[in-house]
Amino acid sequence: MRNNKTQWEGGKPPQRVLDYVEWLVMPEGMRQPSTKTAYAEGIGVSPSTLRDWDKDDRVKWVIRERADALNMGP
Repeated sequence: MRNNKTQWEGGKPPQRVLDYVEWLVMPEGMRQPSTKTAYAEGIGVSPSTLRDWDKDDRVKWVIRERADALNMGP
C-alpha cells in the first residue's frame, strides 16, 4: 500500500483519474473496454500506471467515496 501524502494540483484529482474511478466502479459486465489493459491503452497510459493508481491512497479514497455514493462496497 502506498501512502501518498502529496496533494493533487488544486486539491482535486485529475480528470483522467476521476474517469478511471467511474469506469472502475461500473459493474464489470458493463465496462467498455472490458479490461484494465484495454482501458489503459485507450487513455494512452501503461497498465502499470493503473496499478500505481490502484495503490495510491488518494485514489483509494476517491474510489471509496464514489462507491459509497453509489451504495456499493469498494
